[in-house]
Amino acid sequence: MADDLTSQGASTAGDAGSSANASAEGTATAAVNAGATSDTRTFTQAELDQIISARLAEHQKRSAAQLKAAADKSEQDRLTAQGEYKTLAEKAQARVAELEPLSERIAAYEATITGLLKVRLDGLPSEARKAVDALPGNPSPLDRLNWVEANAALFTRTAPPSINARDGQAGALPADPKEREAEIRRRFRIN
Repeated sequence: MADDLTSQGASTAGDAGSSANASAEGTATAAVNAGATSDTRTFTQAELDQIISARLAEHQKRSAAQLKAAADKSEQDRLTAQGEYKTLAEKAQARVAELEPLSERIAAYEATITGLLKVRLDGLPSEARKAVDALPGNPSPLDRLNWVEANAALFTRTAPPSINARDGQAGALPADPKEREAEIRRRFRIN
């Protein structure tokens, strides 16, 4: 990255004059030399800041998770070395007790979602059910249900438009054939 900035005139981060010029220009080039091909990508300072901050945040998350895992492992090793298996067993049992209700809840949610998906699929034509079953990547029941809900318009058939010009208007002919015949006779004054 420092080579990228040097091609624009910034030799190091400590070189204030060159950094000011690079910041004033607002861009840094990904090419190392001036004779680069059309593959050269130009970044604004804001884009560089965004990329760097995203990578730093990602690194911090990973570091925090690694530190916690290392601390837990260190604590476990310390207790094991001291022969305090009872403390380790108590901690493990407490964690199991903490997770058991969540496991039961997850199982209930999964059963509910699977039931909702089944009801929703039963209301669809067979072609639509085949399309949902053929979704790539073996999606979970929740993902399948969300996909069906998002694409429900693809599977519903709309009623064809009425070709009866008077349908739904005042003066429409009755549906009953005898009443219809009587109405036609009345309108055209046929006995």
